[in-house]
Amino acid sequence: MTLSGSKKKELRKALTDAYPSKAKLNRLVVESDLSHNIDEIAFGEDLEDIVFKLIDWAESNDKVDILIKAAYDENPNNPKLKEFVKNRQTIFDCANISNNFNLFPEQYWKEICSILVEIHIDLITDACRCTLENISKNQDVLGAYPELTKLDIPSLKNILLQKCPYNDKQAPTIVEFAERLALYVQQPYQNKLNGWVETVAKQLNIKLPTYSQSNKFVRFFQPTLQSYLMIIVTPIDKNKVSLEAELIPDYQSKDKQVARIKIELVNTQTNLNCLFTKIADNIYSLIIESRKKLKGKKYNLTIEVFLPFQYLNKGIEFDEIIYGNEIKHIGRENSFIVRSLERFSTDDEEYLNRLYQRWDVVEEFLGSSINEQDIKNRFESLSKVDNYNWDELENSWLFEEKFVIKVNCLPNSDVEQIKFFQTLLRAGVPISLWARCDNLIDIDKFDSFLTVKYLRNFNYFFESVWKLRKVAYAEQDRVNYLGYHIGFLCDNPYRLPFGLMPENQDFVETGF
Repeated sequence: MTLSGSKKKELRKALTDAYPSKAKLNRLVVESDLSHNIDEIAFGEDLEDIVFKLIDWAESNDKVDILIKAAYDENPNNPKLKEFVKNRQTIFDCANISNNFNLFPEQYWKEICSILVEIHIDLITDACRCTLENISKNQDVLGAYPELTKLDIPSLKNILLQKCPYNDKQAPTIVEFAERLALYVQQPYQNKLNGWVETVAKQLNIKLPTYSQSNKFVRFFQPTLQSYLMIIVTPIDKNKVSLEAELIPDYQSKDKQVARIKIELVNTQTNLNCLFTKIADNIYSLIIESRKKLKGKKYNLTIEVFLPFQYLNKGIEFDEIIYGNEIKHIGRENSFIVRSLERFSTDDEEYLNRLYQRWDVVEEFLGSSINEQDIKNRFESLSKVDNYNWDELENSWLFEEKFVIKVNCLPNSDVEQIKFFQTLLRAGVPISLWARCDNLIDIDKFDSFLTVKYLRNFNYFFESVWKLRKVAYAEQDRVNYLGYHIGFLCDNPYRLPFGLMPENQDFVETGF
């Protein structure tokens, strides 16, 4: 790249302003892709003479673009460098530089990467594809960017910073991508992305929004609803229960009001009474009715069943259901979670109080900078819980603020199982996973989703347990696999059906 005399002068003044000492300039040259010591390039003591010689050397060795990028990456807020780079497109066009050269500061890429690693790659892929499709020269997106079929973060960087660094408005493509992605992710990622976009736009003098939203975009990127069918199971006698169901079509966070739909079956009253042996059949019928309410929408439906202690480990998600001419299973088709009825419906307010306290700790913890070891320190892994001192376990889980308890094999005794669940509630532990039997083939998979990635977004956590169940059902000897026997309790105190909200608890009766 050869600069005109005026541009060379402008660059010299910008570099001198950004690097006011020879030592700082030398660090730039040594640590960048220029890979030289400053004295090897421009010997002397007068800083402006050294910078002049550096630019002259860079021209002779076709490294002007590398010099500009390295300086701008380190000093994106320097006024003179910013002004020089502002007119970069004219300079690049005159110099016939390819679009592979991009001056987007590396520090901003690192910042958005710290956000992207917490977001599901499918959403990232959709946002990237939509961004590229709305740039007129990139209509054949999969042909131009085959890496979209199996996108990862390094490939994303190559696409947005190298292959297609600018959109039709000459704004950085990555900023448009972040704007689009922010519209369709949940909190706190939405706020993080919007904050990043605003910071970058201000520092680089970019006008927002960087694109014009089209109907094509709206149709392509229909948001996925996070839907929850919540079913309260209340015992009537030793064999009979009452079911009450409510659908939340789209739950985003505890801070937003949500719509609620009462789900009823034809020819039944609000509360559906049935034998416990028929509970799975009726739950599946309620699922069918919920799907009708969501027809025409794109949604992820999670089934949350509030059960009393004695039913928490019964495995109703894998009871066989005859629907039409097919055999169905709730847990094979749906993300299925059990929740504790007693936690929200008894007179012992301490259960609920401790859950609220622990859940707030969990949200604060997961929202901070943590690693896998931090996660491991907050969950307890037990091989068995037979003959445990339950009071000692409660104290340990309570004082150490454990929020996930994993048990490789739950006790066979119904009495001991109830004691285990009671201990969870007294200690305020919101999440527990357990296996219903011992010696399973893939027990090592238990820890695969107890990671930062999955726990930071519970939708991914729920999905990973569902996939484990679905994979197990594809095996001929399914009874030997963890997915067939896994129990999963997760109590979010802020997502409740109307009848179990604290102000409405008088409407719910439990016990025989």
